[in-house]
Amino acid sequence: MRRTALPLLLLSSLLLAQDPKPQPLRIGTDAVGESLPVFIDHDPDCFNQAHLQIGSVGNFSVAGCDIETKKGQILTLVGIPVTKRHAMMDRDRVVSLAYEFKHHDYPQMRAAFVKAFGQPNGVKKDTDENGCGGERVAWKNEVSVVNLQECVEKGGPSIAAFALLDFINKTAPPAQ
Repeated sequence: MRRTALPLLLLSSLLLAQDPKPQPLRIGTDAVGESLPVFIDHDPDCFNQAHLQIGSVGNFSVAGCDIETKKGQILTLVGIPVTKRHAMMDRDRVVSLAYEFKHHDYPQMRAAFVKAFGQPNGVKKDTDENGCGGERVAWKNEVSVVNLQECVEKGGPSIAAFALLDFINKTAPPAQ
């Protein structure tokens, strides 16, 4: 009995010591990669006929919703008011979430993301084609990416976006 118990004990401790499956980066209750039933439970309003949109990204059909905050209702991300949230679904899961917020809240949002995710993997200043220049910051793990874009020109919204890497990779245009 002792001879078989020790190898089994070692094997089980090795299995327990292995890293768990990587999880998408997240803040708040919504998360990319979660199933539609879980997302619907968090946000039944997204599937209200007035909000649901069907479209395509590359060769893939997707459903999505844009939820603008209603008068008197406050939607927040890390305690910062959000003016609009976009969700994109592919088959049975959420593949992308984006939150728009006022550009003057960018420093506070950036600080909250650094606290949650650590130092970013990339930082750059840019002037975007859409006239929304400012800082762009990115965090990435094995399964997802988070981008935070400051919009200082034209008073447009700044954006926090979460996406699954497998969806980005399969919808990206082919390299030429």
